[in-house]
Amino acid sequence: MALVCNQAQEEFSEVEDHWKLEELYTDMELAKRQLAPHKRKGLTAVEKRHLRGLLCGYSPAEIACKLSKNNRGIEADLCKSLYRYLELLTARKANTLKNWRDVIDWLEEAGYKISSNKVQNLAPLEYFASACPFIAGPSILHPRYFFGRERELKRLFSLFKHPPLQNAAVIGPLHSGKTSLLRYLQSITTISPSQLRCGQRTDWLPQPERYRWIFVDFQDPRMGTRQGLLEYLLTCLELPVSISCNLERFLEVVSRSLRTPTVILLDEIGVALQRYRELDNLFWEGLRSLANNQVEGNLAFVIAASDPLDQLREYGHLGSSFFNIFGYTAHLKPLLDSEAYELIASSPIPFSPTDVDWVLTQSQRWPLLLQILCRERFIALEAGETDDAWKKEGLEQIKRSVTKTLLKM
Repeated sequence: MALVCNQAQEEFSEVEDHWKLEELYTDMELAKRQLAPHKRKGLTAVEKRHLRGLLCGYSPAEIACKLSKNNRGIEADLCKSLYRYLELLTARKANTLKNWRDVIDWLEEAGYKISSNKVQNLAPLEYFASACPFIAGPSILHPRYFFGRERELKRLFSLFKHPPLQNAAVIGPLHSGKTSLLRYLQSITTISPSQLRCGQRTDWLPQPERYRWIFVDFQDPRMGTRQGLLEYLLTCLELPVSISCNLERFLEVVSRSLRTPTVILLDEIGVALQRYRELDNLFWEGLRSLANNQVEGNLAFVIAASDPLDQLREYGHLGSSFFNIFGYTAHLKPLLDSEAYELIASSPIPFSPTDVDWVLTQSQRWPLLLQILCRERFIALEAGETDDAWKKEGLEQIKRSVTKTLLKM
């Protein structure tokens, strides 16, 4: 592509003819909030401009020249922002996007490229109805695709409405939706209602914009050292990070500065207790003291694990009193009938009553199993298949991808 060194009057507007731009903005904004909740909400005008340039096929150098900016500055901005959001959006590992050319390939693979005139003429929100809404495998990142857990959500949000914020544990077997529930807590109160299903609540908290939500994934090894975890928390809190970020310095900075409601979501805490020796009794007791006594009730923890609290205490022979602060435990079980029916009814192509009954029976109303079977039924209907091969495929997918834990419960 020729390098044209003049200011782009339309700022790469031609991209609108080839990409589902508004849908992409929405999903990128959600990824940004999850990855960097301390940053400005939504994509900035600059981030949108750079994204459009990449989707037009321009290199960072070409974008810089067209916008009369510094090439190195553009590249640095992309590495710190859009590239990282894109990795989360497309379920790639962190820091694996190295080449700007991957942006187009990854987003096209994820379904954001307009492939026909029919899709091109759809309004942005109608994309949801034209695509398969069933997600099996990855955690649910967009609240629109999260179903159920109404009782648990009411109880959890009630703990955070007023100081002192209270702590909670989310316990459930593998594949019961713990991570998706944490992600939903993190995003549902501030997302635009236009991006949700009809009737989906967002009014869980008073003044939700005041809250900070920090998601910690202990399957990420960078969270396995004291310094790595504490630096991440300080960054999310927009507090200064010192060269030597030890526990004492962290507690001092946070206790002096934290005055707005903050909820730290600790996912897969069992991994942390079993693998990360630096996160010892002293560490957990420091966090307990911080939440209980030093920030005027503005800090709460939500932990998620497959094992109950008494078993978590036994990992690594920890006797930490940290686990005594969790006064509410949400035990995740199968969805209620009404919740499972709502998930099934979200299919753009309706299922027959016979198919609905079969899906409910085989899934036992566990969210992931419902998602797998509904996905297979939707694909078969979309392809015009009239036999029952989808049932066999769905059961085989369950056997290959899901432990037997759910089916035994």
